[in-house]
Amino acid sequence: MKCPKCKADIAEDSHFCSKCGTPLKNKADSEVSQTKTIQKPVISSGKTIAGKYKIIEEIGRGGIGVVYKAEDTRLDRIVALKFLSSELTRDEEAKLRFVQEAKAAAVLDHPNICTVFEVDEADWQTFIAMSFIDGQSLKEKLEAGPLDVDEAKDIALQVAGTQGGP
Repeated sequence: MKCPKCKADIAEDSHFCSKCGTPLKNKADSEVSQTKTIQKPVISSGKTIAGKYKIIEEIGRGGIGVVYKAEDTRLDRIVALKFLSSELTRDEEAKLRFVQEAKAAAVLDHPNICTVFEVDEADWQTFIAMSFIDGQSLKEKLEAGPLDVDEAKDIALQVAGTQGGP
């Protein structure tokens, strides 16, 4: 199958173009009733997603979804998989915003921003595969207590991309 936007070759069961992120409609999608109840998939340690990502553990949860640490078994690397929550997966507008988030992040190239590898859908769940960065989040750092002025300044400069280092 070809992507209607960028003409890239795509697997027949794909729901998104792995090159440009365009949502795809295939014959199987059009045959599925819009009222069909989508079962909440179970994502647990050891489960393989999209034939290549082996889930290691859940590493974060927020309003839009859940992030897992996983192994990319084809390229032998650790990645982060961000899944759109199952409630939002049924909302086409939310799915499109999620894909737009992936596209926007994919064009950025900065040492303090993780790299987006692909956006896809498996088991009726939309996800973004991205680089896994081990460490403490800014939220966790702030919850641990106030930052001193120099540390806060260094973080602000790193975020702005003007100085500092990872």
